[in-house]
Amino acid sequence: MLDFRPSNLLSPVNAGARVAPVMSERVLVGLVLVIALASAGFLLWLAGDWMVAGGFFAMLAVVLAFLMLAYRLFPARDVDVAAFDWSLVREAADNDSVALAVTDRAGRLVCANTLYEHWFEGAAIPPALSLAAEDAVRLTQCGKAAWRDGRAAVDGLARGDDLIAVDIMRGGRTESHLVWRFRQSERADPVAVARALVEGATGQQLESAGIMSALVAEDGAVIAASDALARRSLGKAASSIAGRDFATLMALDAQNVIRFAAEGRNGAPLRLVQIPVNPEAEGAPQLIIVQDEMGGGTASLAPANIASGMQAMLSKLPLGLALVDRDGRFMFLNEAFSRAVGVTEGEMPSYPGDLVVREDKAAVVEAIRRHATGQPLTADIAVRLIAQADEPVALTIAGARGLGDAAVLLSIKDSSEEVRLKKQVAQQTKMQAVGQLAGGVAHDFNNILTAILGHCDLILMRHTPGDSDYDDIQQIRNNSNRAASLTRQ
Repeated sequence: MLDFRPSNLLSPVNAGARVAPVMSERVLVGLVLVIALASAGFLLWLAGDWMVAGGFFAMLAVVLAFLMLAYRLFPARDVDVAAFDWSLVREAADNDSVALAVTDRAGRLVCANTLYEHWFEGAAIPPALSLAAEDAVRLTQCGKAAWRDGRAAVDGLARGDDLIAVDIMRGGRTESHLVWRFRQSERADPVAVARALVEGATGQQLESAGIMSALVAEDGAVIAASDALARRSLGKAASSIAGRDFATLMALDAQNVIRFAAEGRNGAPLRLVQIPVNPEAEGAPQLIIVQDEMGGGTASLAPANIASGMQAMLSKLPLGLALVDRDGRFMFLNEAFSRAVGVTEGEMPSYPGDLVVREDKAAVVEAIRRHATGQPLTADIAVRLIAQADEPVALTIAGARGLGDAAVLLSIKDSSEEVRLKKQVAQQTKMQAVGQLAGGVAHDFNNILTAILGHCDLILMRHTPGDSDYDDIQQIRNNSNRAASLTRQ
């Protein structure tokens, strides 16, 4: 729905027209002379002095001469008024990504596009939208800031299961309107981030350190791979290996040593590390890191370079990851893991058990000990973090092979935003229940007061002022009216 009215928004001048002089130069000079002669004649009749009248006429003639000279030296320029295509405004406002609304200074909805009506159930007027109480307050404060500063924005507003952001701008010829632009907040896609790491500049930096990588789908098909991995796996300077079965590119000998199938038995042994990109999503792809077990090929690495390259890749993933050695000590935490468990950036706790409540420490220690044997096992356990003891989180524990001292891979999901939304819903539900209870009590109490007032009126009909009980009954009636007023409030 768009209700743009050009008659209200455009000036009265026709679009595309040129503004012409209202009257010609000769008519203007004649009109001024007539006025000057009439003024001089009136002055002559009033004063009776030809000198005064002649001086007045001469003065007007000089002023007219100067005005004509200025008019010729600085002629008025024609003004072009460009035509405005309002259909273009409609096309720009009615799109599938931005919900747009315009309100005036009185808070009335002037116009809104189709997406806005779909998101907010018709012609709801911002900031009175179907949002949580806390988000409604934030949106109201943002609107006030836009009136004051000309522009304001707020992000992270919960609309159902989605998060939205809004940009508010004061606009119009007199800046008497607010333009509200709502859009969905962008969330990082772990698969897209992992693909960018493999194919982008970070993947090339890892290749220079001798680390190859590939993003593999659940069925084993290669989604993306670094150039070094494609070249080594095909044995030539080949193009992309996307779509190939990753297992067919590898060969396993009798000693369980993995090599590139194209390099044969003379190829360097390989280490493969599988990292779940998004454990919460069913069928999510895996990020596979491939390294040479010993010197040879394009990857003759020192252990320090391997650790540095691994940390560079793991630290940029949006998934919380940590590496633990066989003694159960932390070796590495990326930023997402530190944020999820409530650890200050740069701080390294000693053991995973130090992050959970006392009741869950034994389960975490036992799971890490069981997976530290190097067997390809994966398990999910529910634990309660010290930083968030009220809400259990899922901790994924997997045995790591080929990472030197690292024996266990831990992953955790940052659910702080989900917990915040749950608390908001619970608080809103409590407030609604309290409101319903208070409304019911007020209604019943008001009924009792109505009965008391009715009986007081009946008793007063049988008494007159001066009776011994008249003042007491009147006092009961006044107090009942005060109680009824409080109930209505």
